[in-house]
Amino acid sequence: MPRNLTGDRGTDAIMDSLSELDGRAAVLKSQREAEMHELVLHLSEIKGGRATAVLSGISLTGGSEGDRAAAVLEHTAFCREYLAAFPGRTDYKKSIFFGSEDFISSKKSIGYVKNEFSSRALNIFSGFLPGYMSEASHGYDAMCEDIYSGQLEYGIIPLCNMNDGRLPVFYGLINRYELKIVSVCRIVSSESGSTLFALIGKSIAYPDTRFGKQTCLELFVTIGSGHSLTEMLCAAEACGMELLRLDSFGGFSSVGEGTAFSPVFSISGADTETFLLYMTADFPQYTPVGIYSIVE
Repeated sequence: MPRNLTGDRGTDAIMDSLSELDGRAAVLKSQREAEMHELVLHLSEIKGGRATAVLSGISLTGGSEGDRAAAVLEHTAFCREYLAAFPGRTDYKKSIFFGSEDFISSKKSIGYVKNEFSSRALNIFSGFLPGYMSEASHGYDAMCEDIYSGQLEYGIIPLCNMNDGRLPVFYGLINRYELKIVSVCRIVSSESGSTLFALIGKSIAYPDTRFGKQTCLELFVTIGSGHSLTEMLCAAEACGMELLRLDSFGGFSSVGEGTAFSPVFSISGADTETFLLYMTADFPQYTPVGIYSIVE
């Protein structure tokens, strides 16, 4: 599209030079993407497997020395080309969701702790799970242990409310029992505004859409040496994600020493698969907590 002239010869000359540089950058970007694609194919042939190819490609790419922002963009570009080169992967779920497992309980059951708000959340989630029985639990710890051991397939816990924000004690249960958020609903009360309740289980339902198309991605991640929180956020932005909130929790030993960060991203229209592959390769200490929609 032609550029509007300002009428000032000096300004127009500088703007023309900048436009020319933009054009060169676009051509270089296209050329780099083509070379990335060739690198994916080549490494997959010589490295003995796709997972090894990803790690090898990540170690070889990275922009100019010391430019971490460029490295993040290179890594996400490589992951995107990898996924484009190998569509229809039968091992997709296990390879992407590091730390998650496929788990099916022998009982089609939903546990909950009896109170007005949990019961209302149960009514909402049950509408998506015909044939499931509800079982009242004596407490949240007991319910989460029953999910972990297979005595229950799902359970219901509060995640956050308008007064207190995210509730660390319940995120501690998710972490301790290695549980995942399957779906979320909002329960409104006249006293406390509203509370988000989660349906939790042993594995992530993505890309199953029984609860609707997923719109949120939630993680636990500790920042190891050589990486920064900024890099993760840069990769998320490069994949079209929007950061909705970011909290931190202490004492989560299963996700590494130090502080565990818990970002929640909007993934509507985003390249979620590329971001997850990037996280698996560059932040192997991360844990996916859930990919879910907020149902009404």
